[in-house]
Amino acid sequence: MTCASASRVVVDAAADDAVTTPTLAARPPKHHHVPWTKEEDARLQRMQEKYGNKWSTVAGFLPGRTGQQCAQRWRHRVNPNIRRDKWTKEEDDKVRTRRREYQQQQQQQQRGEL
Repeated sequence: MTCASASRVVVDAAADDAVTTPTLAARPPKHHHVPWTKEEDARLQRMQEKYGNKWSTVAGFLPGRTGQQCAQRWRHRVNPNIRRDKWTKEEDDKVRTRRREYQQQQQQQQRGEL
């Protein structure tokens, strides 16, 4: 029996016949995305305050969440120290100045001046 590349042959031992099924349907999804709830965010914040960045310990209080998921959620969403406002003109200018200084330093190194 020939199969298309997007399908695979599954043999049912009881029926002893071959059934062609799409590969994607035959495999369960590796990651099932479950949105975070407000209650989970609040618990994550409380547990982080209590246990710090011991994410596997924190995850023990959040069923269905891994330490890595907790760490990422904390770093990107829950941490109250995250600033989400736009950069000020002064901050933009500072970044541009530092970038220009860095580029000049790299050019000097490439020319062997440093």
